[in-house]
Amino acid sequence: MRLRSVIAVVVAVLVAAVCIRLGFWQLDRHGQRRALNQIAERQMTEPPARSIDELARDTAAARYRPVALTGTFDYDNEIVLAVRSHQGSPGVNLLTPFRVPGDEQVVLVNRGWVYAPDGVTVDLERWREAEEATIHGYAVPYSAPPPDGPGIVVQARSVRRLDHAWLAEHVPYPLAPLYVIDTTTARTAPGTPARLGGVALDAGPHLGYAGQWFLFAAIAVIGVGILVWRDRQPMPLAAVDEVASAGAAGNPRDGGLVRRHH
Repeated sequence: MRLRSVIAVVVAVLVAAVCIRLGFWQLDRHGQRRALNQIAERQMTEPPARSIDELARDTAAARYRPVALTGTFDYDNEIVLAVRSHQGSPGVNLLTPFRVPGDEQVVLVNRGWVYAPDGVTVDLERWREAEEATIHGYAVPYSAPPPDGPGIVVQARSVRRLDHAWLAEHVPYPLAPLYVIDTTTARTAPGTPARLGGVALDAGPHLGYAGQWFLFAAIAVIGVGILVWRDRQPMPLAAVDEVASAGAAGNPRDGGLVRRHH
């Protein structure tokens, strides 16, 4: 086997091994996603929680659980979640503290999306709804902030991501470890934010990514196989004669070359 074939085989084996490993990693991610979706589907069928304290006892079990809370909005301590798009338009989400009588903690309620040309600035008073309300939606625990992510604050009371520790410092009462997505459609009067809708569960792109990695591994193996096969084929007679003729013409001891000098 030629040296170039040996090198190509080694490189192809390494590439295929890495691609196969990444393919199985994506299959594992796909399995994890399906398992989480199954848990979420079960929790979405639970009876609606009617207490914030009930939700806060186990945030893992409360993920996507339906809620039906009756209480009061605190618009004076509203938070703007900046740079949110809706149907291709820039805007923000409005997160308003919601107090339920008898509960020690308050919960932030994502009331929905409103248009903001710069994705940050919005007239909050324009989007105030009734203070007393019954909201229907589902609970979502806060995600852990990335260790090296961008700063939280965009401007006063406007943030680019939901960080529970920062939010807890900027509301004047204990904040629940989860927030609520408001899907109530009954309040559709002018001045009502566009609700975000229900939970969309999907398997994600992991299965497709796995197929791509396995395809890359197959291409590497097949490609090097073709190269080795070509290198092992006998050289055609015409090519042998051509090589021999070229070698004879370039050899000063060749008899034909000596005859030209006679």
